[in-house]
Amino acid sequence: MDKFKDFLNDQDPAETRNLADEPACRAVRECLERDLARYWTREKALDEHARAKHHVSLLKQWTAATHPAPVEKWFGDPSLNYVETQSE
Repeated sequence: MDKFKDFLNDQDPAETRNLADEPACRAVRECLERDLARYWTREKALDEHARAKHHVSLLKQWTAATHPAPVEKWFGDPSLNYVETQSE
């Protein structure tokens, strides 16, 4: 398994200081390692990836057939949307 990496993105946006081996992060790292060992397998990951690709395909077909309104119109106010928009 690859080595864990843990960063405080708000304080270290360039991810220069890996905190995974810090004693203060030990409990979190151990919990993540247990969860990964218990719930994650290569086969499950490949199955989830295939399922996600299928969902994207269905969404593309639905979009082509229904021509939904732009996301900004779904909630009325773009600031309430869950899609991040880029400034132009």
